[in-house]
Amino acid sequence: MHLIGSLLIVCMALDTTSDSCEKDAESINNYEPEVKDGSSTLISQERVQRRLSNARAASKQGDQMKSLKILRSLITATKGSQRLDIRFELANELSKIGDMVAVRQVLEEGVDETKGHPDDHGHACYGLAKLLMGNKTKGNRVLVIRLLKDAVASLPSYSNAQHWLGHQLMRTPGGIHEALQHLQKVQLGELTDSHPIDTVMLRGQAYERLGDLNEAVVHFKNAIDMFQMYLQKGHRPEQKITYRFALCHFQFSRLKIILGEYNEALQVASIAKQYFPEVYQVMDIYGLCLAKLGRLQEAKTHYKNFLATIKSWPKDMRKMPERVVGSTWAWISFLSNKDTFEKQEKQDKSGCTTNEIDLGGNWGRSHVSQCGTCNIDRRPGLTKEEFLREYADRNIPVIIPNGLKDWQASGVWDRDNFLSEFGNQTVTIRHGTDVSYEQEWGGMSVKKIQLSEYLANISEEEKSSCINQDPLYLFGTKRESPVQPNHAAYHTYFEDNRFSWENSEREEAALFFLGPQCSGVTFHEHTNAWNGLVYGRKKWYLLPPYAHYGPINLPLEDWKNNWYPKFKTNVFQCTQESGEILYVPSNWMHSTLNLAPSIGIAVEIGYNQQLLQGI
Repeated sequence: MHLIGSLLIVCMALDTTSDSCEKDAESINNYEPEVKDGSSTLISQERVQRRLSNARAASKQGDQMKSLKILRSLITATKGSQRLDIRFELANELSKIGDMVAVRQVLEEGVDETKGHPDDHGHACYGLAKLLMGNKTKGNRVLVIRLLKDAVASLPSYSNAQHWLGHQLMRTPGGIHEALQHLQKVQLGELTDSHPIDTVMLRGQAYERLGDLNEAVVHFKNAIDMFQMYLQKGHRPEQKITYRFALCHFQFSRLKIILGEYNEALQVASIAKQYFPEVYQVMDIYGLCLAKLGRLQEAKTHYKNFLATIKSWPKDMRKMPERVVGSTWAWISFLSNKDTFEKQEKQDKSGCTTNEIDLGGNWGRSHVSQCGTCNIDRRPGLTKEEFLREYADRNIPVIIPNGLKDWQASGVWDRDNFLSEFGNQTVTIRHGTDVSYEQEWGGMSVKKIQLSEYLANISEEEKSSCINQDPLYLFGTKRESPVQPNHAAYHTYFEDNRFSWENSEREEAALFFLGPQCSGVTFHEHTNAWNGLVYGRKKWYLLPPYAHYGPINLPLEDWKNNWYPKFKTNVFQCTQESGEILYVPSNWMHSTLNLAPSIGIAVEIGYNQQLLQGI
């Protein structure tokens, strides 16, 4: 009678008719025969199956509430693997009504109650991990990886868990080696929660990010062969899988271009162009293959035809293809001008110094000796018109000395004023290796700290000579920083309608940065941006579209010492000084290393719509 009374109360709260409530209550009360097992009241298997059938029938008819009531009652009426299966069904029903909090609670209870039972515990951990992977809440990544590690510890041969653990570790700082170990344990024929081609692609990506391009090519070729077999068997993949197949061809051709094997790159890109004419990455790499083989007019015609095709697409869908094609064509045009290219490749030691430098604004003196290559133009007295014509419309970087001379924030952010105004505020800091993945997962190293304490830590870092290669960095939008960069997000050089972002978008995305010596951000790319270094010294490494840079997520000090020599022919680099602006072109991978305490702003301004004019 307690169960009937509870159901009637629930029904009344839900404003459900009393007749239907009484029927539901009566049907649920008919669990017999009952068997006591601890705190649970077990029922016969026949009754379990009957009630499950009723729950599934109710769900099929759209009556989720009835289905939920039956399934909840079965949780306490079953045990072991059967109870876990019912938990999964209950979680599925809860997800249909959008109650993800209850879904998580149901699965967490399953994880807790299956400890000591390896098979059930492995499946419970995996189920909760899959839920959290679909809900990209800040901080979830650490929990997801822990759950998946528990799953593979309990079920070492469970290929689904091995695949997804590898998938998550691929996006974790320093996790590529471990990711590859798990991906190699996957038995492709046993996968049910992903397509086998995904695992093969991830293996290829892992080898690429570890710097082994030849092994990466082998795996992407295997993925392409799997695609051909898939088609030969008469399969017609759904759109989501089709896109992944397209990326296999794209990755193979991209790596072949990096390796200088242009004919093989074009051969695969040509096949991909026939199968996937709507995938912009494929169409872009095909044009680049033609250009690398010296067939510039064919490449131009190809790009022109593709741009004409996508004009019928919705504006939001056109943004990324136009941005990517514009950047690639600008780089092709740049390379075709050999005089310009040779000029850029010359070493320029105008930014070289071996002396101490006063950083200005009471931020101290730079004790880091830095003398090396600068192959980025440094243009004193550059006018706005010259900037737009010679750099923005060619999509190549430039440093503008004294670019912040008359800028609003320059006189505000000296150390004493800064500490006085913002010292009591709480700020968000994180490791530089984690910054590039903030959008997807919210990072793994996020920490809250009072700004005055962080400034004291910066002073200590100055004495460390980079013992800590990846110190915590204040690098975030105005939501994460007490400093409101929007008042400083404007600069006359970049106030032009050729850049696609409105002022409101620039304000929202403007990034304030403050960090000690050896802090910085690992390789990433975005649309056009400008970086204003108010005080400090910042080393830049930039790579043009489709250049390779080696492993990702390494502290830049590590990358500079161990990987830069392998890729230096592709790298544009220079040291940015206090008061200078550096223009970062769209789709150029770039990374930064602060050579001294540094403070400033980075403002993304959107893609340059003029880049398509030359096609």
